[in-house]
Amino acid sequence: MQGIGNQHTRLKMKLVYNNDKKCTVAFLKSSISRERKEYLDLRLKFENVTSAIKQLSNGIISISSVIRLRLSNTFQNVRTRVRTYFNDLVPNKQCDLIQIDSNDLSLGVKFVLVETNASVSNSSISELSGGQKGLLSLSFVFSLCSLKPSPLYLLDEVDAALDEGNQEMVAKVIAKFFQHSQVFCVSHHTAMQLHSDLLINVQIKNGKTVI
Repeated sequence: MQGIGNQHTRLKMKLVYNNDKKCTVAFLKSSISRERKEYLDLRLKFENVTSAIKQLSNGIISISSVIRLRLSNTFQNVRTRVRTYFNDLVPNKQCDLIQIDSNDLSLGVKFVLVETNASVSNSSISELSGGQKGLLSLSFVFSLCSLKPSPLYLLDEVDAALDEGNQEMVAKVIAKFFQHSQVFCVSHHTAMQLHSDLLINVQIKNGKTVI
């Protein structure tokens, strides 16, 4: 009986061992399967991120190309308008707007002076008088305004530093190029007032503004 009992004990231990072995194998398989799933998930996320970065880079390149083209077209448009306005304001001189770097508009632009009948071009605008520099500034402002016209403009004493002749030129340019906009000009000079459609006299009486 004792021998049968020992044999039964050995069989029981063997069964337990086999069961433990099966459990261990099953656990290893489960662990490997879980790790493989995590690896595949991470790999999919990596591929998605890589694809998104590639699409974003291509989009940036495409948008940058469009922006450069539009900036170039806008610059050329403003450049043409500056020439036109300045030629009307200062008939005996010509001014141009050029890029500091012809390949990169973001580096800025500058004005250059070109004499009407002179062989020397691209001279400095320092040769202009103070009044002519003021007219050049107005030419640039008018160019930007006319690029995308607004229905309303307010000009506050833009003729203040100009002599009577230049005041007359500014008034004529405003009347000529801004016919489809309402322009309010604050001015103390007769030249601007004579070219206006309506005069509004503003005074201060007893500390109050009176129209």
